[in-house]
Amino acid sequence: MAAIPPSWINSEFLEKALRSNGKHPDVRVISFDIKRAALAGDHYGSEMYRAIVKTRENGNTEETSVIIKLELTRGQLSETVKISNVFMQEVNAFTDVHGALSAILEDAIPDLQPFAAKCIYVHHAPQARGMVLEDLKTEGFRLANVSLGLDLKHCQLVLGKIAQYHAASIVLHEKNPNCFQKFLSNFYNSDSVKKFEPVVRGPIRSCAEMISTCPGYEKYVDVLHSLEDTLVPDMRKAIAMDDSGYNVLNQGDLWLNNIMFRYNEDSQQVQDVRFVDYQLSYYSSPVVDLFYFLISSTSPELLNNIDLLLNEYYITLCGTLCKLGYQNLQPSMDTLKSEWNKKYAFGIYSAITMRAFALADRNHVPDVDNLMAERESMHLSEAYKKSIKHILPLFMKWGWLKI
Repeated sequence: MAAIPPSWINSEFLEKALRSNGKHPDVRVISFDIKRAALAGDHYGSEMYRAIVKTRENGNTEETSVIIKLELTRGQLSETVKISNVFMQEVNAFTDVHGALSAILEDAIPDLQPFAAKCIYVHHAPQARGMVLEDLKTEGFRLANVSLGLDLKHCQLVLGKIAQYHAASIVLHEKNPNCFQKFLSNFYNSDSVKKFEPVVRGPIRSCAEMISTCPGYEKYVDVLHSLEDTLVPDMRKAIAMDDSGYNVLNQGDLWLNNIMFRYNEDSQQVQDVRFVDYQLSYYSSPVVDLFYFLISSTSPELLNNIDLLLNEYYITLCGTLCKLGYQNLQPSMDTLKSEWNKKYAFGIYSAITMRAFALADRNHVPDVDNLMAERESMHLSEAYKKSIKHILPLFMKWGWLKI
C-alpha cells in the first residue's frame, strides 16, 4: 500500500464527494489531513486512506472523517484485481443492491442495524478509481483484538448479520430474478485466479513442511502436498453458482480483517458488527460466506461444535425470511448441510490459505506480490500453527481429508 496518497485527492475532490448526496451543496473544505487508514496486512486488494476534513457551511464549521478506498494500481496483485474487475464489483454492491437489501430488511425489522458503511461518493477516472466511505471508526467500530480467532459471542453477531444479508438477497432475487447478474462471476472464477495460484500453493507447502516436524501429524504431509495441484480447481468448482442449488448474494470476503465490531465502553462486551470490503461479492451458495468466515477466522475450538454454529446462522436466516413474509423460501437444514459437505474444498482453502493471512504475525506480514512471484515462502505464525493442528484432525473426521 502506498504511504503517500495521490495528488488528485485534494480539497476540490473532497468537496465534490461531500456535496454529492445533495444534502450539503454549499459545503467548503477549509483544510484536510490524510493518512493511511490500515496497517500492512489489514487489506490486500485496495489502497485505503483516512481523511480528517474540516469544513464550513452556512457559517458553521465542522470536522468529519471519511475513508477513501482506491483501486489497487501497483504490484502483481493489481493485475489480477484489474482482470477480475473487483473494484466495480464493490461499487455495484454499494450502488445497486445495498440500498435495496436494507429497504427490504427495514420494512420488517424496525431496529435493524446497518451491515456496511455508507458509500458517500464513487470516483471514476481513466487512471484513478475510488470510493469515499463513511468512517466506521468514528462510530466506535474497530477490528477485534484476537490471537487465535473470534470467540462465540463475536461469531454469533457475524452469523446473525450475514444471515439477514443473505435472507434479504433471497427476497430481492425472488422479486427481481435478474438483479444479481453482475455478481455471477468473481475473482475466483475469473482468468485472474491462474496468477493467484501460487498464493494458494505457498501456504500449503509451508503447512506441510511445518506439520512434518510435529509428532503424530506426519500422516497429513502427503495429503497436503496433493492439494497443491488440485485445490484451486476443486475450490472453483465448489463455489460455482448452481441454478438447481440454494443461492444468495455472498459478501464474499468475510474474514477477520473485513469485520469491524463495536464494544460497550464499560464492559468491553461486543455489541454490534459491520462488514467492509465487498470486492468479492458473489451470487452462489451461502456456504461460500460460511466457509470463508467460520474456517478462517473463528477460534478453532468452536469448530468442534460446527452444527451449533451452522444452526446459529440457520435460525436467523429462516426467522428473517418469516418476518419478511417469505417462509416458503426457507431451505431445510439438510440442504444447508449437504451444501457444506459437498463444497468442502473451499473450506480447506479457507483453513490453509486464508487462516494463514488472518492469523499472520504483524512483523511477518505476507507480501502477496512476492508470494505470487514465488520469491518467498509463506511465514506461518505460532497462532496459525496451533490452530491448524487442531483443524486438520477435524477435517479428517468430517471426511474432507482422506489419509
